Amino acid sequence: MPRGRRFPAEMAGMLIAHAGVAVFVAGVLVSESLSVERDVRLSPGESAQIAGYRFRFDGVQLVDGPNWKAEQGSVQVSRDGQVVAQLHPQKRLYSSERIQTESAIDPGVTRDLYVALGEPLDDQHIENDWTLRLYYKPFIRWIWAGGLLMMLGGFVSACARRFRTPATAITSAASAAHPAVVIAQESLP
Repeated sequence: MPRGRRFPAEMAGMLIAHAGVAVFVAGVLVSESLSVERDVRLSPGESAQIAGYRFRFDGVQLVDGPNWKAEQGSVQVSRDGQVVAQLHPQKRLYSSERIQTESAIDPGVTRDLYVALGEPLDDQHIENDWTLRLYYKPFIRWIWAGGLLMMLGGFVSACARRFRTPATAITSAASAAHPAVVIAQESLP
């Protein structure tokens, strides 16, 4: 680009959108290659480890919501002895007799941790063993950030001055080619 000329907005939009594609692809590749998912059987006080994170199951309690009742688990997540999150996955029973599992999520810039409460492994809840599904998903936020950058790049390019046509140019071009269209447009309220 010659010296003294400004950087055109459509070029900036293109670069932002392509950077968004790169961030999106990097997020998908890393997330898919490094994701860990594990189903475990845990009693209160027991723990399982995935991707360097320790998930300690502290038990299940009953919780009432506005139109549902739930069995809510309590899971403490730690890494290197430091508590990272306290997660509360739920198994909800709605008044319409529909059951829905609500995963608990601890989001981060470079990783997301998910816990889903499964089923009790004994009908009488004597042993209090439950199945839990544990997830470690790296770079999920990068996928979203890439999509947002692509949208921003498209918006910047669409708003670039080069693509805007002055209204007088449109009217004069239309009147020269189709004078009846201009007369009809002028007579509209």
